[in-house]
Amino acid sequence: EQVAASLVTHRDRSRSRLPEGVDARDAASMTALHHAAATGNVAIVSVLLRAGASVEAATTEHHFEAIGRLGDVAFGSDLGVPGGWTPLHAAASHGRLEAARLLLRAGADPTRRD
Repeated sequence: EQVAASLVTHRDRSRSRLPEGVDARDAASMTALHHAAATGNVAIVSVLLRAGASVEAATTEHHFEAIGRLGDVAFGSDLGVPGGWTPLHAAASHGRLEAARLLLRAGADPTRRD
């Protein structure tokens, strides 16, 4: 929770320090929202969404096939279809239902394919 509060408090400063702000990417082209969604950390997902993180930020590489069912929404990906992996793919592939719901409420496209 301390990290979440810090992110909210310093979001404007972060944007000025990081070239891509809240959507800065790691070596695997994943954003903080990808990681928070994959681990199911809904507090951080919420903070990142409030800070303006993109729910449609896609990786530049295909990570793995993610097929699952969370709630009433079916998620799937076909390796080889352009587009990369979104935070919703990350949540779905790891079975993180609450994180997926937050992303969907924030406008993530459940039909987007990897």
